[in-house]
Amino acid sequence: MSEAVSVDAGHSPSSQDTAELLDRLSAFNRKQVPDLQRSTDAIPCFVSAKTEDGTLVGAISGRCLWNTLHIDLFWIEDDMRGQGLGQRLLSACERLAIGRGCVNAYLETFSWQAKPFYENEGYRLLGTIEDMPIGHATHMLTKRLSPGSS
Repeated sequence: MSEAVSVDAGHSPSSQDTAELLDRLSAFNRKQVPDLQRSTDAIPCFVSAKTEDGTLVGAISGRCLWNTLHIDLFWIEDDMRGQGLGQRLLSACERLAIGRGCVNAYLETFSWQAKPFYENEGYRLLGTIEDMPIGHATHMLTKRLSPGSS
């Protein structure tokens, strides 16, 4: 490089900086796989369960990006657990994602959360990060989706 380059750490990026980063990374990725969507083209995926009076008792929030369902948040009211609601929500979310062209699902869960549940639903462990947060672990899991899998 012929120019001097400065490195600035710790500042909050401007929306212009963030947009430029996304544009440049997306352009680089499209050189490798030309039909990739931009990261901002993720399709929101939200499935919820409510009581007759409209009280939220469970929900999954994620996004369909490229060909993968990314599950970001999954919560069920404590007194609703163990009754099959989690399976119903996850199955509905996976079917929605399959309808949007997804063939994979991916999620992260903490050691005190639902790793055994996901494994029972066909997810397999990709890896674990110990001490994230300190004294616990973060597990990354994936599942191959197919029209008959959920």
